[in-house]
Amino acid sequence: SSRRRHTRSLCDWSSDVCSSDLLHYWCDVVEKAERFVWLFSKAQTLWQYQEVPMTSMLLEEKHPTNFAYFKLLRQKFHHHMEKVASADTLVSAFSNLNDYMRMTDVLLGFKKTDHLLNSVLWSLRTDSPRLFFLTRSDLLSLLFDCHNDLTQLYKYLVSKILCMLFAD
Repeated sequence: SSRRRHTRSLCDWSSDVCSSDLLHYWCDVVEKAERFVWLFSKAQTLWQYQEVPMTSMLLEEKHPTNFAYFKLLRQKFHHHMEKVASADTLVSAFSNLNDYMRMTDVLLGFKKTDHLLNSVLWSLRTDSPRLFFLTRSDLLSLLFDCHNDLTQLYKYLVSKILCMLFAD
C-alpha cells in the first residue's frame, strides 16, 4: 500500500512536470507569435505609407539609389510575408529566430527609408519650381493622388494654385 502510494505520487509529479513543460512551451509560442505579429504590423504600416512616394517616377529618376533600396526592402518584406503564409502551421511560421531577425532588419530598413523619404521630398520640392510651394503633406498627397500620371499631376497643381489664389 505504501509502495503504491509512492508510485502514484511519482506519477502525479511526472504528469505535473510534463504539463508544466507543455505550458511553458505554449507560452513561449504565444510570446513569439505576439512579437512576430507586432513586427509585421509595424513593417506593413511603414511599407504602406512609403509605397507610393518611394515608387514614384519622380523618385526613380532623381534618386535611383533610394528607389533601388526601397525596391529591395519591398522584395524582402514580400518574401517574409509569403514564407509565413505558406508555413504548415503558425507555430512553425513564428518560431524561427532567424526569420524574426531578418524581419527585424526589414523593419529597420523601412525606418531608414522613412528618414530618406523626408530628404527625398525636400529635394523634389527644391528641384521643381512647381512643387516648391507645397508642404510635405501636400506633396505626399500629390504623389498619392497622381502616382505616375502626369495629367493628374498637372490637374492637382492647378487646383492647389487656384485654391491658394482664391482663398479668403
